[in-house]
Amino acid sequence: MTYPEAVRFLYRLVNHERTLNYKYENAFKLDRVHYMLRALGDPHKSFPSVHVAGTKGKGSTAAMVASVLGRAGYKVGLYTSPHLVSFKERIRTDGRKISEEEFSRLIAEVSPLVTFSPEGRSSHSFFDVLTAVAFLHFRREGVDWAVVEVGMGGRLDATNVLSPEICILTPISYDHMKFLGSTLSEIAYEKAGVLKPDVPAVVAPQDGEAMEVIREVASERGVPLVDVGREYRWERTAMRDDGEEFLIEGPWGKYEVFVPLLGEHQGLNAAVAVAAVDLLRSRGLEVPREAVPEGLSSLRLLGRISVVGREPWVVVDVAHNAASAERLRKVLEERFLGSGRLFLVFALLRDKDLPRMAEVLGPVAHRAFLPRLDTPRAMPPEEVKDVLSGYVPCEVYDSVHDAISEALEGAGRRDVVAVVGSFMLAEQAIYYFGLDVP
Repeated sequence: MTYPEAVRFLYRLVNHERTLNYKYENAFKLDRVHYMLRALGDPHKSFPSVHVAGTKGKGSTAAMVASVLGRAGYKVGLYTSPHLVSFKERIRTDGRKISEEEFSRLIAEVSPLVTFSPEGRSSHSFFDVLTAVAFLHFRREGVDWAVVEVGMGGRLDATNVLSPEICILTPISYDHMKFLGSTLSEIAYEKAGVLKPDVPAVVAPQDGEAMEVIREVASERGVPLVDVGREYRWERTAMRDDGEEFLIEGPWGKYEVFVPLLGEHQGLNAAVAVAAVDLLRSRGLEVPREAVPEGLSSLRLLGRISVVGREPWVVVDVAHNAASAERLRKVLEERFLGSGRLFLVFALLRDKDLPRMAEVLGPVAHRAFLPRLDTPRAMPPEEVKDVLSGYVPCEVYDSVHDAISEALEGAGRRDVVAVVGSFMLAEQAIYYFGLDVP
């Protein structure tokens, strides 16, 4: 296969990232993932892993843990989702994206295991296949460790075939409610599905309802918990143009670290990552103390409140739930909106919580520009306008290009244009500004 052929094959598969017309319990089946992996020689059993679930900050936390382990001298695989521009971003070894040639070879190897019904429906999903490809790649690369982010939920996610050394649960909030449940308890139960008997887990501070569920599941399965909120302390010590400085203190001592991402909330993500590294160290893994600040400072992520332009300021963020929107708003207010106005380019997918996000971002926006996204999962901008216009003047645009262009034209030098709401919107912004994804 060539790389374009590999991509075309993936788009033939059932893709739950781009559709909403499916039943969660019927669509996500771990037995078919196990079948595929058995046929490939169970590559996921060839390396130790760290499994990361949650709602807020799980991608950032996974990248932090991988970066620290890399600085400690280990060869580290990192599997995350979704991607911004290329599938290659999801599968990395020592920070390097998988090559097009290797990606294509692995898709060609996995593809014969997928069958299609007469109606064209695939036996395995898009995410099933990508997960198998990632595990195959990590085995062939001979990674010492793999850090694996859950795609959606946890209990039925394709990555939950792993038998990890440790699990991580980042903060849990409302997201994917159509599939995971309408209450925080239901969502937390799905996320806590990654917990394995006798496998220790690092748990970020949670709302009481979510923590209660996590503790119940952990008790039933004999899971030792590291409660980051009780055992660690973190505080921001300085704000820099290119990130934040934090002091993190836990049972293994103090760390003074710099994180090249904006927002005080990155201190929590860093503390969870440090707690995970400390837990691995307590289980016998050698990690020099200097690997922690070196790993965190070398982090490179695009789309997490990323400043990509000045005069006016341009910020791209993949926030797609109310909790992430609150974090974004705090950063905008403390760094940009004291002397400027917010021009919001905003689009959401259908399963997102528009009323709560509008309540957070609408009051601080000066104008909103609502583009139409080219995917059946997108919420029509007219629906977004119906809700968001209760807070801020809104206009609908046929394309992301037109929406960003109009926002930039209306903004002054001290204003901020924030492109917010989904990975798909961020992808189009990356194309618009000609950015490279690290």
